[in-house]
Amino acid sequence: DFDASPRTLDADVDALAAEGAEVVLAPGVDDMYPDGGSQTRVVGGPAAAVLEVSALTTADEASVVLLRALSGLVGLAHCALVFLCLRRLFPNERWKQTAGTLFAGFLPAHLCLSHYVTNETLAATLVTAAIYFCLRVVCVSQGSAETLGAKSETRDALWAGVALGLALLTKFSAVLAAPVMAGGLVWPWIERRTF
Repeated sequence: DFDASPRTLDADVDALAAEGAEVVLAPGVDDMYPDGGSQTRVVGGPAAAVLEVSALTTADEASVVLLRALSGLVGLAHCALVFLCLRRLFPNERWKQTAGTLFAGFLPAHLCLSHYVTNETLAATLVTAAIYFCLRVVCVSQGSAETLGAKSETRDALWAGVALGLALLTKFSAVLAAPVMAGGLVWPWIERRTF
């Protein structure tokens, strides 16, 4: 809303001159926004792909609803992956699995991020998927109820790497999960070699 914004260019130039400034760059609104004003633009990523496929722009109210629904679905997928991880950690303990999933699902940060259009939710979901596959490797190597052998262990380790790689492409702060994932994937191999 450029009309409602205060315009104090002369006072700003005087204040800058008093501080010793010799040159002031002050482009006009038309120079900064040649298309007639500021607009929200989505550049790249899953959100842009969804808008392109649905032939919507960020100016359409339907696009906001669509992107928030997509983010909510990713949040639900995150809860499902948390449940699968808890099934690996607490087999045959249904109440721990349910309580942990409900706790994770109702965390204020999770609820807040799941209804906004952000890459945080997708990155968290992908890191949780990587943790799930890492847990599959650890559980198989420890002789869990599911003993599928080295081929399954290798496949799950690859999927853990793919999920972590996608998380890193989504948000670089997912790199914080890499040492934990590496330790989880290397530990079974170390155990087999030393004991």
